[in-house]
Amino acid sequence: MMKTSQILLLFLLFISVANSREILQIKFYDEGGKVRVANYELKRPKVALVLSGGGARGLSHIGVLKVLERYNIPIDCIVGTSMGSIVGGLYCAGLKAEEIEKIALQTNWDYVLTLGEKEDRANLFLDRKYLIEKSFLFVSKVLNLWCLLMWFQDRA
Repeated sequence: MMKTSQILLLFLLFISVANSREILQIKFYDEGGKVRVANYELKRPKVALVLSGGGARGLSHIGVLKVLERYNIPIDCIVGTSMGSIVGGLYCAGLKAEEIEKIALQTNWDYVLTLGEKEDRANLFLDRKYLIEKSFLFVSKVLNLWCLLMWFQDRA
């Protein structure tokens, strides 16, 4: 039953997106050897920038932002994951690509990505161990394992 409702929801989502397209019809006129286009106001297409993760490779998005800035291409929406979300968030905060590059070069990434200094678990109190285990990195590992388990259960 759950799988049927998920398929139905995806189908409805697909239909709604498919029906949202506008059909553009342009009429051409021949006036004395010159081709004219009927008056039609073309809207600027929406630009969405999707930035992926990948650690150091995610920093390559700064170069993409530089090119978009150089050609004055406006960005309407930015979506990112992992390092792409960091770069996208800085850009959305109003920083230019050059400023983001300076930040990226001056940041101690080892410290940032390990959430500070590593602590020996043997020296920690029980409540501190619990907090570390409940951190977002631990939760993401659990979610990855859970997704893998669900994938195998669907195949069985």
